[in-house]
Amino acid sequence: MNRMKTPTLGMTALLLAACGGAPATFDEATSETIGTGSPPIDDDIASLVEPDRLVGIGISGTTDEVLAWTAANTVSGGNATNFAWTRSPNRFTTAPNHSAAQIVANAVATDGTVHTWYGDGTYTTGDSNHLAFQGPQAFGIPGGRTPLNIVGIAIAKPSDLVYAWYDDGQVSVGDAWDLGSRTGPHRMWPTERAYAPAAGRTPADVIDMAIEVARVNRVVAWYRDGYASEGTFEDLDAHRGPFHYTRHGVLKGVYPETPPSLPSGPPSAAPPWSSAPPVSMLDISAGDQDNGVAAGHNFFAVALNDSVRFYTRDGTSLMTADLDAMFEPFKRSSPNGATPRPLDVNHYIGFDTPCDDPSYPTTNAYRYCVSGGAYDTRVEYDKIGRRFVIVAQIRNPLWTNIFSANPRQNISPAEPYVSGYAYPNPPDGAPKTMNAGANGGLARRLKVVAVSRAEDPALGFHTYVFVQNNYRDWPWMSINGDWLVLANRGPEQINGPVATLMSLAELRDGVERPQFVHYKRQELEGAIVAGPARHHGTPQSLLLGVDDDATWRVFALTHPTLPYDKVPAGSTVLPVPGRDVTNERAVYRDGFLHVVAHFPRTGMGGFFEIDYFRIPVTMNGNVPVLSVRYPGFRSASYSDPTQARSYEEPGMQVNSTGDVLLLYGAASGGVVAAQDQVFRVLWPANASAPSSPVVWRSGQIDVSSHGDVIHALHFATDPVDPTAFWAIHKVRNAAGSWRTFVGTYKP
Repeated sequence: MNRMKTPTLGMTALLLAACGGAPATFDEATSETIGTGSPPIDDDIASLVEPDRLVGIGISGTTDEVLAWTAANTVSGGNATNFAWTRSPNRFTTAPNHSAAQIVANAVATDGTVHTWYGDGTYTTGDSNHLAFQGPQAFGIPGGRTPLNIVGIAIAKPSDLVYAWYDDGQVSVGDAWDLGSRTGPHRMWPTERAYAPAAGRTPADVIDMAIEVARVNRVVAWYRDGYASEGTFEDLDAHRGPFHYTRHGVLKGVYPETPPSLPSGPPSAAPPWSSAPPVSMLDISAGDQDNGVAAGHNFFAVALNDSVRFYTRDGTSLMTADLDAMFEPFKRSSPNGATPRPLDVNHYIGFDTPCDDPSYPTTNAYRYCVSGGAYDTRVEYDKIGRRFVIVAQIRNPLWTNIFSANPRQNISPAEPYVSGYAYPNPPDGAPKTMNAGANGGLARRLKVVAVSRAEDPALGFHTYVFVQNNYRDWPWMSINGDWLVLANRGPEQINGPVATLMSLAELRDGVERPQFVHYKRQELEGAIVAGPARHHGTPQSLLLGVDDDATWRVFALTHPTLPYDKVPAGSTVLPVPGRDVTNERAVYRDGFLHVVAHFPRTGMGGFFEIDYFRIPVTMNGNVPVLSVRYPGFRSASYSDPTQARSYEEPGMQVNSTGDVLLLYGAASGGVVAAQDQVFRVLWPANASAPSSPVVWRSGQIDVSSHGDVIHALHFATDPVDPTAFWAIHKVRNAAGSWRTFVGTYKP
């Protein structure tokens, strides 16, 4: 059955002949300059004039990985519904004197060789990152056609026959150097054959085709409207009708759905900085465990577990951003996919069957679909763009025990498991989780990012979600100039990204496909967890990573100067005591890396001490060079066994004059029932020793609750007065309830 419509290639006459040499042509319909050998541009399809439009798609002959190449010289790897599921975008090279924009099609042979055909009538062979180990050389096209008539090319495995589809609705079979060599009398096909795209689409809508390996002769076609189909050589949707795909690894949304208009005018038209004195101390009455604070020029933000509260600088409540609502378009919001939406991540994140398939056990929300609320929320302020940046995670209701933190250690035994079942409506106290079993690989944890469209959060947010699974907790972030650094302190899945650089410049502008580069443990000397240093300058972002032998390293992540150009991370072992460490924080400023952490106390299981290190750093290319550490600070002397204090959860920040502010908590226990305290320690710039610890806030606690009393102490510097600090900290009262305080401190 042929459902083909007449191709809408009215611009073809304006394009160059196959062998090039003619000058570029200006097309009045699109206001685009069409260069030598460029593929045809359909003036109805906006994506075609984007510099990162897709130019070729192929399926690996060895792994069944779907590879996708763009005109921005990027290649990524994944599956038919997600081009970046297994490999995030990175740069590739083309043949000499050929640009990625001239690519007509790509295809992958049985042995993994990548064939690339260009609009000037030549083709090359190489691999996914280097397309031209051999060539370019000319190729033949049947029927007097030109390369600009090619819709897509695919290679069948294991025969390595090359199939080519054309804009006149015909398909041929041949070789890479002669696309019609197997057609005609007494050859494979008696003539070329007619083909039909998916219903409602024309050949002009097709980006490229590929032939599956696992299911022989199944052809997958991808269309410019974000859908794909699966069928035969002649009927492109014979086996599966149009289904969603995502090309980049990140989906973009906006919150609210129709945000207010932004003020017009140059940056100087932005609101002036607030002259109001900042709040000295504010009880925000929040019970969440993991909190953060970010101070802006006119507002400040407090991150709670599933929301972010905004205040004016004097402490007046402004608004609360509900993250469930903010990231709702990315999640499944109805059973059985009753209202499927293009931004629903469940289309793209690799379920064996649809996430709401009845074969999956019933859970507390839509079977295995990602539908739960945001958690582990962090907030920072972008001083350059005058915007707030939010990072959190979303997930499906499935916990797993098949990933391990490192090759010798199972996931934390504290993870709750229920053998064989998940509760649709669990009784009080029962976990809403299930044992991994055969479906453990379907647990999904996805990172979400939101950037305010202006400093005023009431003007809305650009929202993003990574459609790549990374089963890790404790996300963290840092802002360094025009780059956002993301990492996770959770070690649960060692094969996911450890750290990510993301273009904050593009996030500010709400770019649909912002640049990002992932770093995995194999690229970070085996580090399985990492924390980005909070930065005050430098063209690299420093990252503190720890491997499974508790070795600390400082990594330098170079900011890409070309799109998606991932520079290998340089690293140096951090010269600190070789002890297990948790909850470290790092700040880079004016040539020093400042590190604070709590260490297990020797001989006192379950108790911690706070250590601070100040380390001079210089750069040798992309390798950080660390000098001998300065004498640091230790939280207390432990000679008196009656003072059985555990010092926990340190925070730290450095102001513009070099003053270092440390914040940490102490929980009493053992012999004496005393207080839960938050300590503030100032180490003035150029001083040889810190001041004495000062109790900032304290509250009585029940000694039976010891051990879970201080959480996520967090600092920020003030963008209006960079010598001042903002901090958030919390204590627990006698009834076991949390009290959370936000305040400022100026040395």
